[in-house]
Amino acid sequence: MLLVQIKLFYYLVIKNQNICNEFLASPKSLPEYYKNNMIFTCWFVFILNLKYRFLRYKHPPALPLSLSEAESGIYKRPIPHIFIHELLKYDIISFDVFDTLLLRPFDIPTDLFAFVGDKLKIKNFTNVRNSVQKKVQERKERETGSREVTIVEIYEEIEKETGIYASEGVRVEFETELEFIMPNPYMLRIFELLKYMGKRIIAVSDMYLSEAQIRLLLEKCSFYSFENIYVSSEYNLNKNNGLFRLVRDDIGSELTVFHIGDNFHADFFGAKKAGIDAYYYRMVREFGNKYRLEEKNILINSAYRGIVNAHLHNGLYQYSSQYEFGYITSGLYILEFCSWLHEHAIKNKVEKLFFIMQGGDIIQKAYNIIYNDVDNDCIFWPMTVEKNTDLSIIAGYYLRNFTGNYSCISFVGINLDDTDVLMLQNIFNEAVPECKSFYLFISQYLIDTLKCQNNYFNFLSKFTFPKCINLCIKNDKLCFNFTEPDVKTYNDIQEVYKGILDFIRQYIKTFVKYQFMFNITGNRELLK
Repeated sequence: MLLVQIKLFYYLVIKNQNICNEFLASPKSLPEYYKNNMIFTCWFVFILNLKYRFLRYKHPPALPLSLSEAESGIYKRPIPHIFIHELLKYDIISFDVFDTLLLRPFDIPTDLFAFVGDKLKIKNFTNVRNSVQKKVQERKERETGSREVTIVEIYEEIEKETGIYASEGVRVEFETELEFIMPNPYMLRIFELLKYMGKRIIAVSDMYLSEAQIRLLLEKCSFYSFENIYVSSEYNLNKNNGLFRLVRDDIGSELTVFHIGDNFHADFFGAKKAGIDAYYYRMVREFGNKYRLEEKNILINSAYRGIVNAHLHNGLYQYSSQYEFGYITSGLYILEFCSWLHEHAIKNKVEKLFFIMQGGDIIQKAYNIIYNDVDNDCIFWPMTVEKNTDLSIIAGYYLRNFTGNYSCISFVGINLDDTDVLMLQNIFNEAVPECKSFYLFISQYLIDTLKCQNNYFNFLSKFTFPKCINLCIKNDKLCFNFTEPDVKTYNDIQEVYKGILDFIRQYIKTFVKYQFMFNITGNRELLK
């Protein structure tokens, strides 16, 4: 009877993505609610099937989302303290490990092997690593009937094919796992609450790593004090084929157990078969990938998707649509521009970068998160300057006083058009002829790229303060005249900027050691 219920649940809920998303976002998905309100839960499932299968309601819309919609708010996971209330009724709480407690900053988890290969100096290592694991699993299945293998067995075979010592391969891969692994904030909150409540906690994982290695990964992400960690490679059993039964027998039938995991067949179905209640925590990429655009670089695309999906869809926080625009759409390209800008500054021995406040301030903030070896400052520049006018003379005086002590500088910004750039160049060359200068602005190519992703690119070229209209001299002092402030617009722009900088901080924290991860578009020659 239980197997029939699970199969019905899979067909009526899990198999349809829209039904699954809405069901899992509802408190009705929690087991205790279902037990006490079976009729209401079944009615809810019927309504969802009527809505999505028969009426063919399409929800949510595909890309692009407008600034009135926040992606992180479309699918809501259960609020942690509500979820905890249900879990407290069980004696032991069990967690899956990867994609549940722990997240990798990749859309495709095996993309981590590209970084292992970079360290081992083996080209195309991802394909080598995947094919060898499959080969070892097939051989193990023929010999023992089990496909569960260890990382040592995998690298013993890689040693035969590549000459890399197995011990060295195991060490490098585990160190790379340890370097990139990050906690799921939603699950960390739940875990901490459970520990505070004194609950007994175990972990169950289908994985080729050892129990000791998985424990180290968990502890690195602040998941401490598991009563036990059951790993398929150490028992030659997986979740669908005996591992949960072993857990059930080890714990004893008198204690109640609840398991949380991201794989419906392994974590939900496998636990239920062993008499363990379970909750299906849908992977972050299953929620977020429908909104992600493809980047040209496959590895960077995987990293971008992995970081964004983990941040927006783990379930702990919801963000404003303006923040998400900055985090999702703009951060990656500002990061690319800053990386190219730094290369330009080093190559041309630029002594100082001057970021023009018409959009340049966000580039400066991003640049200073990444680099600290090139001096920089922000300057105001009037919206319109005509040559051979009092304003151009004053502007030249302003530039000389601000930039006159350097032999090579660069002006940096986002949204000055060609005419404004040419006027800035002419005025500066007349005022400070002895100083070599560069004028670096995000190219039309990148602007068009951003517009294709979202119609609100103009947020990047707006300001978090009033615009500078002109310069003047008052009482022998240089003064600026500004437009009237628009507080609502500035608040929105601040949210966009916060999203940009948060993405850049996370990306830098994750990939700072890998310079090849910073050529985002693969088209740097289009930056001018």
